[in-house]
Amino acid sequence: MPAAPPAVWTAQPFGVPITVRCTDPDLTAALATVAAVWQDVPPALLLAGPPGHCDAELLGADRHTDWAALRWTRQQGRLTVTAGDSLLEADAATRHARLCLAPDALAEPARLRWHFLQAACWWLALQADRLVLHGAGLLWRDRLLLLQGDSGSGKSTTAYAWVQAGGELLSDEMVALATEPRLLAWGAVERLGVRPDAAEWFPELAAQPIETLPSGKPKRLVDLPRPRPVWHAGAITFARLQPGGGAPRRTTAAELVLAEAAQLPAGYVEHAAQYPRLAAALGDRPGWWLPRPESPQATVALLRELLETSDA
Repeated sequence: MPAAPPAVWTAQPFGVPITVRCTDPDLTAALATVAAVWQDVPPALLLAGPPGHCDAELLGADRHTDWAALRWTRQQGRLTVTAGDSLLEADAATRHARLCLAPDALAEPARLRWHFLQAACWWLALQADRLVLHGAGLLWRDRLLLLQGDSGSGKSTTAYAWVQAGGELLSDEMVALATEPRLLAWGAVERLGVRPDAAEWFPELAAQPIETLPSGKPKRLVDLPRPRPVWHAGAITFARLQPGGGAPRRTTAAELVLAEAAQLPAGYVEHAAQYPRLAAALGDRPGWWLPRPESPQATVALLRELLETSDA
């Protein structure tokens, strides 16, 4: 029988060291398992400076997790996630998170990672010189294609089509970027959340359950079949889906980043403040305005054609 993991350990989500302290051996084992994707990050990719902290507590047996009542609230630098008696509170100013979980939450490791641990890590990383972009990270050879677009434009469904076509995925929803000492991209995804109507193009998705995410969006959740990379240190190309037809139009990554900032919902002020800084760091790196094809498969074909034939 393997030895139980320690009650205190450090994970490195998005290259940001976060010290996790647990009060219960079962909780320690569960969190260490779901955080394993973020272990063994090369030291050269880690953020310098003090780590963030997360204190985790297992509640009594009479407490229960209600995933159907999941709520995500942002207010003045604080993130709160609730699902019945299970609770996450994360404070940007102190870079500290508190996680209180009902025992039944441990029976759902994918949801535990998706809705609680990853949410805490995103929030703490956002305050630690990581610039978080709303977009899908598609890996192609030694390049990352960061695909942006308005909500509902089909980014996650395109990410699913990309995987079905044999491509690799860094993230389907959010990508964290570091600009110093070089441009690095971070993601963490083991489940895809695609629009319910994605079954129109992929009939196998019709059997996948529909779950409402903290953002309020209904998504079909799809488990990915194999581990995925969690960072990318090579070249990055930016692209943004837009309604209408026509041909792809060359632009700069900075222009696309600022276009994304203009579309952020009101609750994302923590993100919005970072976009001008990222645009300045990207300078005249290339980017593309893309017409939105009629199907995600056609979008994948267009993206591959661009990557094959251009020097982007």
